[in-house]
Amino acid sequence: MELNEYCKDIKHINKDIEMQAQKRFDNLIKPLGSLGKLEKIVCLYAGAKGTAEPANLDFPKRVIMLWQDEIMSEKPTNSPINILAKAAHGNVIMETVTSNREELVTAIEQGINATEHVILSGYGLIAPVTFGRYTVPSGWERLKECGWEEILYTLGSNICAAMVGSILCAAKHRTPIMLDVLASVLAAYIAGKICPEALEYCICSQITTERGQKNLAFSMGFTPVLRLHLAQGNGYGAALAFTLFDAGLKAYKEMKTFAETGVHDEVSEFAHSQQARSKS
Repeated sequence: MELNEYCKDIKHINKDIEMQAQKRFDNLIKPLGSLGKLEKIVCLYAGAKGTAEPANLDFPKRVIMLWQDEIMSEKPTNSPINILAKAAHGNVIMETVTSNREELVTAIEQGINATEHVILSGYGLIAPVTFGRYTVPSGWERLKECGWEEILYTLGSNICAAMVGSILCAAKHRTPIMLDVLASVLAAYIAGKICPEALEYCICSQITTERGQKNLAFSMGFTPVLRLHLAQGNGYGAALAFTLFDAGLKAYKEMKTFAETGVHDEVSEFAHSQQARSKS
């Protein structure tokens, strides 16, 4: 597979639709911007789906793709990630990278193929995650300016490579991606080196205590949804962020604007025009 050729089909998220969705949020009968990051992630979803019409934005089937580099037994059903995913109406799929650390481009292709299968199975919100605690490599300030292949081979992680493929594939299918912990943020950074448009489909679920994750996430323009001081990921942050995604989408779909209720906005304490003036 030629990655540059594959990425030609990854398009920018629809910014006009994002703005339309934000305009709807701004005109709901509530204080302006009061739902914070919940508004941002729903607007991203609208831009990815290409519609700001509430009736056309469904609650997507969501999955945590838990990547590993060796065959492991299925996690017990009472493990934290399974419990959290179930509470968020999501599933956990174990994915094993079969290529070795000298075949990282092959691992990217495996990530693409596995995610393609998942999306064609009906999933519309993807979280590529892995076990364990990561750190940014030494000399990162120099390394981050290098090409994606040098960064990837310096990291030497076939799991990270597979998550790069997962991110690229999801972006190609205009499917939002819920990042979780440093490993997935590093994968997103590399995916962005390959195809900058892919980053537009990413949501950063949380900031952990992993060294370097916070600075890297913010340098990429991400505003994480959660700060739970988790030491590592295992998909916990992504699963919890799924529930917040649903809360924001439910508000977007079920709350009414001033126009929809026939309320004259100039006499309302939540009037959009009044709030806009107070911020100027």
